Amino acid sequence: MRRTRRQGGFTLTELLVVMGIAATLVAITVPTASTMVKGNKALSCASNLQHLGQAVKMYMLEEGGPPPRYPEGGALVGPGFRALLDTGHLRSDHALHCASDQPHGIGNPLFAESYSAEDSAANADGPDDYATFNNYKYLSCRGVSDPTDVDYRRQLQPLDPVSGLPVFSRGWHPDDTTLICWCNWHERTVTKSGVGVYLALYWDGSARRMRNVLFQSGATTPAAWRVHPDEEPTP
Repeated sequence: MRRTRRQGGFTLTELLVVMGIAATLVAITVPTASTMVKGNKALSCASNLQHLGQAVKMYMLEEGGPPPRYPEGGALVGPGFRALLDTGHLRSDHALHCASDQPHGIGNPLFAESYSAEDSAANADGPDDYATFNNYKYLSCRGVSDPTDVDYRRQLQPLDPVSGLPVFSRGWHPDDTTLICWCNWHERTVTKSGVGVYLALYWDGSARRMRNVLFQSGATTPAAWRVHPDEEPTP
């Protein structure tokens, strides 16, 4: 008997098998690709923060103090990190924008404020009038005027105890554990030990992944700017 050759095409069973394999591959690769994108944004943010740290140090050397941003009369004074753009220490405002900061696109007034805007979830507890301002990610001074305070050097510039205003001094050297600023835009997408993370920039130049619980409000949680890098032993 002669065997007839099957005409070209797939049977229904074969099509279902192929579709099942394709669906499985999509289910595997899409979450992986999404995770990679989120991880790449975090890496880009860490790179931004390190460039920012270098720019702040150069600004302090040349200007005698950090970019001004401090409370006075119930309001914030000074351009903050924007001063780095004005002086050429940073070439683009993109260096001040986290890629995960979705609501603040190009043209938004807060585009260049990713690393200095108010973080409503951060613990703002602090000394004197600075308590209401310390949930801003960047302030040139954090309100400590007592030289014997353990956190006196953990601010970018000292505070005059009489005027309550920052003192610009070329002789001031912040401690390496000084928190320059932080980024909270990754806490829902990047985790560490199952907990969302902040990216924190310290004076020693490191951009560290820190658990969000170290920064956010709590009965026993210190002010966000007081978070010590050793609380997370690895960058």
